[in-house]
Amino acid sequence: MISWFGRNKPEQPVADSGRLQTLVANLPSEDSAEALQQITKQLVEMHGDEALKLAPRFRNLDLLDGASRPHERSLLLEYLATPRHKKSHEQRLWTSAYGFWRELGEE
Repeated sequence: MISWFGRNKPEQPVADSGRLQTLVANLPSEDSAEALQQITKQLVEMHGDEALKLAPRFRNLDLLDGASRPHERSLLLEYLATPRHKKSHEQRLWTSAYGFWRELGEE
């Protein structure tokens, strides 16, 4: 959306720290795979936002990284707790963790 002064209003949560903090606060606590997927989506958006300056980029990256820690730990424990998962569930856990780490490394 274009404002009256010709500047673009941020549409993505990564462009606005307040909205990003709200998104992090509303991450699903019972579904770590889904939470990591949502965090990964924000990392992808942040990676594509070339207008985002360095200081807010690092601040947002730190917020997302910190929010991911309990979900990463929970996902790891869930993955290792059961000797054999259903193939679809194992794929979901693996894809969530791998996607998150790949995007975090690219940022």
